[in-house]
Amino acid sequence: MAPMSTSGQALILHPVNGGGPLTIAVSEEAAQELRTGLVELVRNGATEVVPTQDGGEVVVNFAQLVTAHLSALGRGTAAYGRPAKTD
Repeated sequence: MAPMSTSGQALILHPVNGGGPLTIAVSEEAAQELRTGLVELVRNGATEVVPTQDGGEVVVNFAQLVTAHLSALGRGTAAYGRPAKTD
């Protein structure tokens, strides 16, 4: 089986209201910062601006989450903040 092709990192958020997970394509810099600070953001219920791959930003209220984690972002995965496809 060929390895899955990836396109950066994603922040996966699971809201307390039970809505399906939200996938946010994050910049490499944001992924690095989240690797070291994600536990504290969730533990403290912080609100944080997270840079996305397309150069935008999303504001995340970590107090409204059950879980949050980083994951590889597959090329076919729908995600907020993912750059538009160019053909």
